[in-house]
Amino acid sequence: MIKQSIFVAAALSIALLFLSCTTPQDVLNDYNKHFEKTPAVTQDILETGNASLMLQELYKVDIEHTLVLTAPLGCERYEWKITDVGGKNLHETRTGRRLNIYIPDTKLHNAVLTTDGKSRLYDVTLTVKYKGKIYSDTAVLVLYAAD
Repeated sequence: MIKQSIFVAAALSIALLFLSCTTPQDVLNDYNKHFEKTPAVTQDILETGNASLMLQELYKVDIEHTLVLTAPLGCERYEWKITDVGGKNLHETRTGRRLNIYIPDTKLHNAVLTTDGKSRLYDVTLTVKYKGKIYSDTAVLVLYAAD
């Protein structure tokens, strides 16, 4: 009787395990749905005078996540700035091709939490030097606290 109960419990457990499993592609799709997919930007946009296309117009980021933006490859210099809208107060400045900011590690996190409505607008400005010329683009960054 005990052996039979153990066998039934084991069989049930195995059946539930197989029913709950998903394919690796399902797991990957579930992970990727949390990210906004954007096309890659190349230095061709600089050569054609379209520097205003380096960044999208708007980025929305939960304050518990990471902001990751990438500039065109092949530039001589990269500078990222996060300021209040209008560029008055500088909050973050970084160099390098990729802007990678874990929001909870910044003062921006607390600023959003203490704001009515639990969201704030910032400007993200990318300035690059390519073939001796300076190009710049600015986007609006919406940081928000999820309920």
